[in-house]
Amino acid sequence: MPNCKCEFISNNCIVLFGHNPKKHSWTPIYNLIRRAQKRGAKLIVLDPRRSENAEVADLWLPLRAGTDAAMCLGWLKVIIDEHLYDSTFVAKWTVGFEEFRQRVDEFPLDRGAEITGVSADLIATVARMYASTTPGVIPWTPTTDQQRNSTLAIRLQCILRALTGNLDVRGGEMVIPFHPDIISETELELHGHLPQAQKDKQLGSQTHPAFTYRGTDALREPTLRVWGVEYANIISGSYMANPSALFRAMADGEPYPVKAFFVLANNSLLSYANMQLVYRAMMNQELIVAHEHRMTPTAQLADYVLPGDSWTERPSINDYYGWGGSIVRTSMQLLSPPGECRGAYDFWHDLAHRVGLGEHFPWQNQTEILDYRVGRFGMKYEEFAQTHRVHVAPWEFRKYDTTGFATPSGKIEIKSKKSE
Repeated sequence: MPNCKCEFISNNCIVLFGHNPKKHSWTPIYNLIRRAQKRGAKLIVLDPRRSENAEVADLWLPLRAGTDAAMCLGWLKVIIDEHLYDSTFVAKWTVGFEEFRQRVDEFPLDRGAEITGVSADLIATVARMYASTTPGVIPWTPTTDQQRNSTLAIRLQCILRALTGNLDVRGGEMVIPFHPDIISETELELHGHLPQAQKDKQLGSQTHPAFTYRGTDALREPTLRVWGVEYANIISGSYMANPSALFRAMADGEPYPVKAFFVLANNSLLSYANMQLVYRAMMNQELIVAHEHRMTPTAQLADYVLPGDSWTERPSINDYYGWGGSIVRTSMQLLSPPGECRGAYDFWHDLAHRVGLGEHFPWQNQTEILDYRVGRFGMKYEEFAQTHRVHVAPWEFRKYDTTGFATPSGKIEIKSKKSE
């Protein structure tokens, strides 16, 4: 799916799956939800606990932990049976709808109630509210991510968004292109400079193609046509080695040996499944370099530990890890990094120049690369940040259609626009 982000400004329904934004935690989301409620937006909370947001919700569903997927199937059963879905969208943009309907039929409300612990009547009431109170959003939360069947639950949430007409509409789940006047991280990554022979070596791509060059190869032409670039890197991880395959190559040398491990701001030993494998992989390395704030267990196994800076000690542009695209926030540097602390860009810049790849890292520091990224505005980053704490591309640009096409400059021209 392309860059997709919730918009609360003109939203009428918000669904929180196990998420509990507070005034001092997830503060921006908390404020947006409260503002939306003041406008009259409905709030649906699914949480085994009677959380703070459940206290002020229009409907609270105390489902059993880990039953998000079953709950989504229950909603879909009601929405499809009662024809509350967007039939035009289904006809134009989906495949396999009838087969999906048959799968949903395997989960009548009684079965959903038994699995989730929520009554069939309440499941049906909430499904009708979500489907009819549009535009609506199901904001991303880490809760659904961290379940045994999280992938299926997230897929079902995506289907709910699409079938109810909440996808790519103002106030719903917007599909956002790259900002037309800010150079994206995708452009900086120079995917086209990597030879195909090297891309073919990407670990895990044969068995786990998602997020690899092999997996996204079929999307290159439509991605170029719609976004203006072949390799649109979403959530800063669209072109990575599969972690399990990487650690197995580090540990056992299959399909080829990996002997150096650079880890930046990641406690790998405690961050991935199968800790025994990760430990064995790290102990089989000839070189481990950690770029960190503190001596984590991973850093304690490293040959070299380089002190990293913090987010307050460097300027930055935040596009929500690629999700936000045409919505960017700026962050000014508040403090100077103490001692020998340096940023991630400094690390890669110096390493690239030492191994003969300096031509790809012409900017001497973080500020210079940010000056380059906002250069189309005719100003330096500092002036841009002072002028634009948040910069949003014109809505007319974001209302693209698949009839848009990429120009030689890499921008997207709009040949037709969706109606409001």
